[in-house]
Amino acid sequence: MFRAAMVCGFAILMAVTGSAVLAQTGAPPNVVPGPQAGGTKSLWPQPGAPQSLPEILPQAAGKRATPQPGAQRIFVTPPAAPGGYSEQPFSESELLAGKRMTEAECTAQPSAVWVMVGKTGECIAYYHAVPAAVATSAVGGAPTASAATANAAAGSATSASATGGDAPSSVIVFISSDVVLVNGRGEVKPFSFYAKTTPNRTQVESANWSRGLRLPYLMIARPGTYGSSGNHVERRSEREIAVVSAALDAIKARHNYQRLHLAGYAEGAHTAAMLMTRRDDLGCVVLASGLLSIKQYLAEQGRTADWTGNKNPLDPAGTRDRIVRQSALRVLVMTDPDDLVISARSQTAYVRHLDGLPIRQIFSAAPDPGAHGLLNQARQMTADCAKGLSDDSIRQKYENKVPAEPPDADDPPLHRPDTLRRELSISEAQCGALKTALWLTVDGRKLCIRYWMSAAGSTRTEPLVFFDGDLGSNDNGRLALNPAAERVSAGQIQRIAHLWSRNYGGPYVELARVGTLGSSGSHTKDRRTLFEVRVAMAALDALKAKFGWTRLHVVGQSGGGHTVAGLARQRDDIGCAVMASGAIAVKLSHLYRGAVVGDIIRSKYDPYDQILDKPYPPKLRMIVMSDPNDRIVSYASQAAFVTLAKLHNASILHLLTDASDKDHHGLAGAGIRAATDCAKGVNDQELIKLHQNTTARVARF
Repeated sequence: MFRAAMVCGFAILMAVTGSAVLAQTGAPPNVVPGPQAGGTKSLWPQPGAPQSLPEILPQAAGKRATPQPGAQRIFVTPPAAPGGYSEQPFSESELLAGKRMTEAECTAQPSAVWVMVGKTGECIAYYHAVPAAVATSAVGGAPTASAATANAAAGSATSASATGGDAPSSVIVFISSDVVLVNGRGEVKPFSFYAKTTPNRTQVESANWSRGLRLPYLMIARPGTYGSSGNHVERRSEREIAVVSAALDAIKARHNYQRLHLAGYAEGAHTAAMLMTRRDDLGCVVLASGLLSIKQYLAEQGRTADWTGNKNPLDPAGTRDRIVRQSALRVLVMTDPDDLVISARSQTAYVRHLDGLPIRQIFSAAPDPGAHGLLNQARQMTADCAKGLSDDSIRQKYENKVPAEPPDADDPPLHRPDTLRRELSISEAQCGALKTALWLTVDGRKLCIRYWMSAAGSTRTEPLVFFDGDLGSNDNGRLALNPAAERVSAGQIQRIAHLWSRNYGGPYVELARVGTLGSSGSHTKDRRTLFEVRVAMAALDALKAKFGWTRLHVVGQSGGGHTVAGLARQRDDIGCAVMASGAIAVKLSHLYRGAVVGDIIRSKYDPYDQILDKPYPPKLRMIVMSDPNDRIVSYASQAAFVTLAKLHNASILHLLTDASDKDHHGLAGAGIRAATDCAKGVNDQELIKLHQNTTARVARF
């Protein structure tokens, strides 16, 4: 009935990345840094869903985190570059292929330890500093280190054993996130910040943190990263944890530390959590934005294997009975309820699993749009814990985003398995009971249309409105929801709305199409019809009246691009209209793919046929965003729409962008970013520089 056109990939922008979003900046939050401090974000699509968080998040290189309530304000000037640390950036090729070193090569490193696990030796790098004056009585009772000794340690990671009895007894150990991303085609790519980071800069940042926190501090490099030997693809394995634990033993012996306080961020929190099953020398363990419940996390993504391909990764949520009981252990799980990289639900599952142990969950606001980047707060919290601040005082200082409902509250999928085979009826009373829904009458039909709005970015009067793609496919005559549509929930959409609103700097709305996201009607019968466009028209009119909006910017993915194309023809209050992988030339798309254009397809509303009806509004800017290898909606049909619109003197721009998923189709996140820039007045040439990254040389029709 629907042939390939039905397979439009419901790009609900699921938060499915298995990797951290933020660079591992060494500068404490609110630091006034020197020229080498600060960090960048590196963002790239992930596999396993139509859209993933790095695809969603804005490119924000060089942006600095805003001050957070409870955050310590520190003014630090990084020290001069310590001797012996290379200014050569870390190798991307070694990161991807793995790195081998001999014991002799390891010994020549400024700060690294050689450890044997099984029959294979590994060289684990670390970046260590001790501040000029350490009140060690607050962190273990040892005498205060002399300024001369501490300065030497901060500058060159001098062994504390050389200081005799003056060495501090404990140290904060920071464990970083993953530093690679994997796209929907299985292609692995390092974060862009990694290739710009050097051992010298990493050491400077460790010294910066040590001074700011006024405690000994080290960043330990996980295998295969930041100068360590090994293979990063083996992350979340028994070997990774064994190697890191052995390295910590060697570091302790070298510097005479007795107690370790761990700050694990994102996937580094996974490592920290697993270390609790091996070690009896831990004090404070802070797990920030952590990958702590693998089973829950993978289930949310509809996956059966980790991003590494491992079908049996270590799962901290299964370790309660293996955790080494020790009187000094305090576990603090730091979570932003809106985390779109590693869900608050999965982090809370870990907390529930450890019920009865000394564990607290602290809900803190992350400074980034994806609500994930709690790495700086984690280091500060670890320092406060190490200095003896009580759990209640830590909660008072850092907890500033307590969710209205627990993160693991019931949040069922919005679509039933039979959604594509039925028409959903909702009464006016049922519609009124929903938090955000519109009761509309269109062409004599009464409908309840759901929407999710966020004004986290601001309450300006020009919102960004998003229409998602189709729900499923018709494979061999069998209607089926696609995996993302099977899982999507109201809570997920609301969290995504917050992200985009913060990125845009204004209101963001996801508006359901007929029969989708719990709205009434039939997605199967009403999609691609003029009625569907008219329902969107009525919903926008109602929202404009409700919120006092003056102008709209609209963006649609795939089938939602069809809706946007219809709105651009029907309305005169649209500023920017972005159609990403859009079904905007319905009959041509079928023809180019060799499909039969039957009566059903001919009956659909076809935006291509309407181009010549009348001039487009003079202030309207249209953007068509395409992947030339799109396997779902013909690229040639999208190009034909652009060509005809240009002949009709429309203001239209065609951007060619790699969708990165296996079907080269999921451009929802890219489309929203382009719409954001368009709404901010970015001109066409700059839009091309920002968003075009491929060519049409290998176009598939």
